[in-house]
Amino acid sequence: QEMHCTPVGGHRGVTKTYNRICQNYYWEDMKEEIRRHIQQCLQCQLKKLVRVKTKQSMIITDIPEWTFDKIAMNIVRPLPRTKTGNEYILIMQDQLSKFYLAVPLLDQTAATIADKFVKRFITISGPPKAVLTDQGRNFISDLMRKLAR
Repeated sequence: QEMHCTPVGGHRGVTKTYNRICQNYYWEDMKEEIRRHIQQCLQCQLKKLVRVKTKQSMIITDIPEWTFDKIAMNIVRPLPRTKTGNEYILIMQDQLSKFYLAVPLLDQTAATIADKFVKRFITISGPPKAVLTDQGRNFISDLMRKLAR
């Protein structure tokens, strides 16, 4: 109780409290007892963060009829900086042919992604009917929404 409820304990979670206690003490079912104590701690229950999912749930998508009708985009990061200053890679994959296009990026801002998407994909293959992303901030920005229209 002292290692959790006092100002020194700081109402940490199970793992951090367990790690602090096991440096000096041990008893049978120690971690389970710590877990139960923390679950019953009134202050922890009142201040516990409740994480709310704001992103859409995953959906099963259809198979596109033509190549480049539906593409998936994602960012590979962080990578060692190249001589030209690139640290990220924009990956674009056609969902029918599985063709990949990898484009180096200096940063992962929406403006940079939109610029590379237009210059390296749309000007060559035309606009896709659908774009799948992981709904990262850089993909759901106002700029990317306007580009999708």
